[in-house]
Amino acid sequence: MKKFVQLLTLAALLCVPWVMHAQVDTVTSFPFTCGFETSGDQAYWSFDNGSNAWTIGSAVQNGGSQSLYVSNNGTDNTYTISPATSLSYAWLTFYADGPGQYSLQFDWRCQGESNYDFLRVAMAPSGTALPSGYSNWGYNTTPTGFTALDGGGQLSLQGSSWQQQLSTITVTQAGIYSIYFVWRNDNSYGTNPPAAVDNVILSKVSCPQPSGLIENCSATQIDLSWTPGGNESQWLVTIDGTNVAEYVNTPSYSATDLTGNTLYTFRVYAVCGVGDTSMATVGTFRTACASISSMPYFNDFEYDAYYTYSNGVDRLDAVPSCWTRINDATSTSYNYYPYLFNGYTYSGTVSMYWYNSTTSSYPNTEIMVLPPVDLNAYSISDLTLGFYARTTLSSTQPIVGVMTDPNDPTTFTSLDTITVTTGWNQFVVPLASYTGNGSYIAIRWDRPTSSSITWYLDDVILTDDWCYSPTNVQ
Repeated sequence: MKKFVQLLTLAALLCVPWVMHAQVDTVTSFPFTCGFETSGDQAYWSFDNGSNAWTIGSAVQNGGSQSLYVSNNGTDNTYTISPATSLSYAWLTFYADGPGQYSLQFDWRCQGESNYDFLRVAMAPSGTALPSGYSNWGYNTTPTGFTALDGGGQLSLQGSSWQQQLSTITVTQAGIYSIYFVWRNDNSYGTNPPAAVDNVILSKVSCPQPSGLIENCSATQIDLSWTPGGNESQWLVTIDGTNVAEYVNTPSYSATDLTGNTLYTFRVYAVCGVGDTSMATVGTFRTACASISSMPYFNDFEYDAYYTYSNGVDRLDAVPSCWTRINDATSTSYNYYPYLFNGYTYSGTVSMYWYNSTTSSYPNTEIMVLPPVDLNAYSISDLTLGFYARTTLSSTQPIVGVMTDPNDPTTFTSLDTITVTTGWNQFVVPLASYTGNGSYIAIRWDRPTSSSITWYLDDVILTDDWCYSPTNVQ
């Protein structure tokens, strides 16, 4: 009987999984630095790993001999791209003794795959349930309860080149918080290496960073305001890395004499004392579009396309800067025409792509509206609009006109109808017949009646002194 009981006990032990919870340390003194070199460094880290798992080893490092990295075999900094998805967590826990700010700095490298295989970094109160699905972590979204510490988007596509990330952590009450390094990959494409992290530094900030940077823009001025991070009463404002202001004594600043439709990067620093300055609160803002106040105005769409594509904007949203698109399609599948397109061009690599169909779900009307003309400088009737256009099917007839409201198609006044045919041709439309008070020159195209049609527009020029090319040269 005794032997039978012993066998039952042994069987029970074999059937119950053996779970071991390692005791990890909590960061309580700052600055905390970790290069993953010693067992003391490693004692602060916890893991919840998938098949491509976080590990501490010597396969890669940015100084020293070790780092934290993702591995599919526990040794190399490589990951299995398919056929399985993977989600892995490595996290560091710290104690905040009250409301305040902390700075997190770390080195990282990762190739992965654009919006699918990447590193994310986020914070949550310690003990927050970890999502088990890789899709819970989007390339620019975090699960509920997690605050991004990676700039708000995935860290990837840098190959073996080390990058440095610096973020501000704001806690509103005392407690224990965890900083999570998250690796996720889907089960399709990707490129090694996966994520690696080194030289983590967590510091308590003595001079809190301002927050809530907001702006109000005109074409030539940007008005800034912000919320103080603490009890500071002075701030320093810079534009594009250059000091542009004396120390200001109110949480606001106005930058003047700016250029219309231009991106400016502002940094606001709290000044808490001599030599005691906060981290910068950064905001990038674009001034409003200015009226066309000098001639000629020319747009070949090359700059707009460069800005659009280099900033990751989908081409269906690619509208020339300061132009307005009107498309009255009831279906979101067809309400993005026309847009910038790197296909048929008269010059360069980009033109404006127009498409419409006889199907009722397509728009009745598509309009592209130029920036407004400064009527104090020019009369619309003194101007001439020129452009190149072509179609790939038969012919079509867009209309040139003027609008008083760039968002209201009922304010469109027709001036001239042109016939676009195959092959690039230049069209010259004098606006001399216009007698209204509109300032928005526009090109309108209505739904075709016989067949689906595509046409292209390029090299738009507006001038008060059109020079006609000679004709019938022999």
